[in-house]
Amino acid sequence: GWLTEASASNVLVVRAGTYVGVNATTSLSFGMQGEGNPIVTPASNATPAMTIAMFGGAVQRVSIRGMTFRSDFTGQWALNVRTSSSSWPAPTVHLDSCVVESVSPQADRVALLGEGIGLTVQHCQLQTSQLIGCAATIVDSTVIGQDLSNWQGSTQRAQTALDILRSTVWIVDSTLRAGSSFGVYAEPAAGIGITDSSFTSG
Repeated sequence: GWLTEASASNVLVVRAGTYVGVNATTSLSFGMQGEGNPIVTPASNATPAMTIAMFGGAVQRVSIRGMTFRSDFTGQWALNVRTSSSSWPAPTVHLDSCVVESVSPQADRVALLGEGIGLTVQHCQLQTSQLIGCAATIVDSTVIGQDLSNWQGSTQRAQTALDILRSTVWIVDSTLRAGSSFGVYAEPAAGIGITDSSFTSG
């Protein structure tokens, strides 16, 4: 697949167009540079638009610039960047001038899911994002929670812009905006939701 080419060549230039995303597991550092705003979408309704699972440890770096990741299906995220290891320092992902969005009509949607990584985000537009066990910095970006159009249960996170679980996050010169629950009971809409083993706060 085209992501394998990125690992082999270190930096992959992705031309304008629509691409089917992939599941990639790698220990290599690489970059993806979008030209003309290429769009990555899921291969099916059972997969994210893209998953990058990293196991290269502290020296592994992934950089993604100028690309759009879009999920069309309920319950699936647009971009999942994660590591299978819980050790620190962890691999680091840098997103610059990217759009990460879910256009599913359902409520149980998360656009960006980061797990166990170092994450830097700048000049990006994100929809509902969830960080689990991460150290993250968000700079000059916008994070928007979604309006709840269909009720899928009592623990939906679509309205909350940024959902933080067991993570440390710095937010600088950025805008966070909660969506609307339209009066349907679910997780309360919030700009930031914070959860750990001892408390939940919106």
